[in-house]
Amino acid sequence: MLNTPMQPLHLPGLQHRRTMLDSGTSKFDLTLYVLEEPSGLSFTCEYNTDLFHSDRIERMLGHLEVLLEGIVRDPDQHVSELPLLSAGERQQILIGWNDTRVAYPRDMALHQLLEAQVERTPAAIAVEFEGKQLTYRELNERANQLAHYLRAQGVGAETLVGICMERCLEMVVGFWASSRLARRMCLWTRRIRKSGWPSWSKMRRWGCC
Repeated sequence: MLNTPMQPLHLPGLQHRRTMLDSGTSKFDLTLYVLEEPSGLSFTCEYNTDLFHSDRIERMLGHLEVLLEGIVRDPDQHVSELPLLSAGERQQILIGWNDTRVAYPRDMALHQLLEAQVERTPAAIAVEFEGKQLTYRELNERANQLAHYLRAQGVGAETLVGICMERCLEMVVGFWASSRLARRMCLWTRRIRKSGWPSWSKMRRWGCC
């Protein structure tokens, strides 16, 4: 913040004005100069071009401008509750990037949609977790094996299927296999079960596992 009063310099027969010079180098990774003038505050940003792109600096200065405007409008507001994003950025983040709606056949069950995807892109990656992957073909084959086993155990359309395991590829296999047989299923992890889910003996009596 540069607000030290500067005495006017008078030189006979010479006119002058103060200006910021671009040295072509940055002393630090990022420096913001704020100059207090009679007309208001003047901002100059000096940055390392190896670390920051001009677009990013412009966004940062834009956020600062929005913040200062919010302070002027409501000086009693907590800093943590003041806005940083412009109206366009809020629109993009809250609505634009979250508009993920896609059209899909309403007359097909989930497992049928997945099977159709297997036909279209069998070699494409269907699920990935912690460096491990399954293609749609591999996922379909494993789900078929598990579905046959569950059917042999008596699982049908009215059976409530419970899947309790940590997040992993096998959880997706179990979900896909169960969706082919049962209309109801319940997913949870051991961490959730410890916080209040019924005991294993009760779940077995209910036919969930």
